Amino acid sequence: MKCTIVLILLFAVSFLAFGCGNECEYGSTDPRCEILCEIEPPYIEGVGEVCSKSSADDCKRLCSVRIDGADTLCAECLLEDAFFGLEYSTYCEYEVDCSEGTECHYKDYGSEEILCTYTQGDDEGRNACLRQLCPLKEVECNTTFRDVMECESFCT
Repeated sequence: MKCTIVLILLFAVSFLAFGCGNECEYGSTDPRCEILCEIEPPYIEGVGEVCSKSSADDCKRLCSVRIDGADTLCAECLLEDAFFGLEYSTYCEYEVDCSEGTECHYKDYGSEEILCTYTQGDDEGRNACLRQLCPLKEVECNTTFRDVMECESFCT
C-alpha cells in the first residue's frame, strides 16, 4: 500500500514538473520563479546564444514544484543560489586583430583568413560583423538548485 502511494506521488510530481508541456495552467507562476527563469536578452541585439522559451518554461515548472507549499523562509532557502541560463558558451569565439591601423579583422584563432572587417571604433560595424559570424541562436539552458538538505532547518 505504501509503495503504491509513493508511486502515485512520484508520478504526480513528475507530471507537474515535466509532463504537461505548455498546456499546463497553474494560474500565475510564483514571482520568485518568474525572476529566476527570466530569459536574459543578448548583450548585443541579434548576436550569440539566448535561452529558449521551452527551457524557461521547464525552469518555471521545476521552481514552482520545488517551492509549492513551502513557507517563505523555506522557499527562500530552496531558491538561494539557484541558477537559470548559460553557464559557458564557446559559440562565438573569434580573434580580433586591429594591428593594421584603423581596420579590425575577425579571424578564426590560428588562421590568417579574414572573416569580417570593420573600422576601429565603429561599434555598429563591429556589431554587424558579429551578427554575420554569430547570429542569434536559441539553446536549451540549465536550471540548478541547491541541495534541499542545506535547507533542512528552514523546511521542517
